[in-house]
Amino acid sequence: MGVVTSSGRGQIGISREIRKKLNIVAGRAWSMTEEVKGMAALAGVLMFLALFLPVSVFNALASQAEVGLDLEWRPIEGPDEKPAPKPGDNEKPGEQRGSEPEGRPAGRPGEVKTFTANGVSFKMIRMPAGEFPMGSSSGEPGRENDEIQHRVRITKDYWLGETEVTQELWKAVMGSNPSHFSKCGEDCPAENVSWHDCVEFINKINGIVSGGGFRLPTEAEWEYACRSKGRSERYCGGNDPEANGWFEKNSGGKTHPVKRKKPNAMGFYDMSGNVWEWCSDWYGEYPEGLAIDPKGPDAGGGKVNRGGAYHNGAGFLRAANRDGDNPSVRSDRIGLRLARTD
Repeated sequence: MGVVTSSGRGQIGISREIRKKLNIVAGRAWSMTEEVKGMAALAGVLMFLALFLPVSVFNALASQAEVGLDLEWRPIEGPDEKPAPKPGDNEKPGEQRGSEPEGRPAGRPGEVKTFTANGVSFKMIRMPAGEFPMGSSSGEPGRENDEIQHRVRITKDYWLGETEVTQELWKAVMGSNPSHFSKCGEDCPAENVSWHDCVEFINKINGIVSGGGFRLPTEAEWEYACRSKGRSERYCGGNDPEANGWFEKNSGGKTHPVKRKKPNAMGFYDMSGNVWEWCSDWYGEYPEGLAIDPKGPDAGGGKVNRGGAYHNGAGFLRAANRDGDNPSVRSDRIGLRLARTD
């Protein structure tokens, strides 16, 4: 179990910025290890062939292998990407919005579906596929250097919880309530749960609810929903943090029942503030250019969490703000919100 520091995160004596950098380094190290493994395997094959094949045959194969290696390291040129959508006539000058992919039905954005697990009901909202600018613009106050703005395309509809997973739902599925603020009430967000705890919770609820399909959202899915399909709002629902979230200025140093603040335009509550929310991605640097259904790096030192919490300043509640923690860390400032694929 991680020890919560004054900054509200796990890991003793490590500042937020240093922890972010360590997470990125861990992911890069893993990637380099995989590349070295691949090169070692190829070398082993060539050594085997050199021992058992005639010289003329081996030289021909080795020549082909060199060409293959050369091609592997060249950038692959795919089909030209469609240009980014232009603002519509009804948009305000300078405002950046998401867009629906051309040539496909828009689905039913905002459709609400109710699920029940062991007698406890909860709602999820349908998010349509689309494209939006993820991250923050260079002039946004409070911007951090890991928020480089880039376009993201989400190709499939998905569902996201109307609220954070509540203590009532967690207890109905897991049989106990680990939350530090257990006296807050059943409608308060479940917290003090690690990323691994959340995976266990999801595995169990998938075995309870017919059809299953529940999971953690990707970081891109989380921000797309927070921004109500790509709005350029500073927080998840507008530009006033007090209207949409619980944070250090109004929380009284504790969590609060869900749905007490205004929802965003898609109907999601508490995406800014109350508790941070685990995502499925390893924390890492954003890719350059257009990212299609991004899922983060293959490995890293921490799992992404988003949204800020009751103890944070308003800057941490921004739609673009990012953080990551060791997946074993438990904190009364981190909870979760369910996603689902049909």
